[in-house]
Amino acid sequence: MAAVEKAKERRTLWIVLALNVGLALAFFATGAFGDSSALIANGLDNLSDSFVYAISLFALSRSGKWKRGAANVSGGLLILFALGILYDAWRRYVGGSDR
Repeated sequence: MAAVEKAKERRTLWIVLALNVGLALAFFATGAFGDSSALIANGLDNLSDSFVYAISLFALSRSGKWKRGAANVSGGLLILFALGILYDAWRRYVGGSDR
């Protein structure tokens, strides 16, 4: 990959990383204020995307072994966040919501 293409890819990853972090914070705040599992889940989704973009930035200039490892870590994070969302949904189903 040419240096110019890598620089463009790196810049794009920084932009989407910043956007996803901002969206995650907004979803968490509105989800907590409105007691909404859906908004909190959207925040977690954006947060997991942010982690994937950060890991991708880290692995961008490294070997294929690093890139495969980054993909595995990203997949593991997505599974972890999915389990957290399922736990929250179960907790709300069993215990009810505050509102």
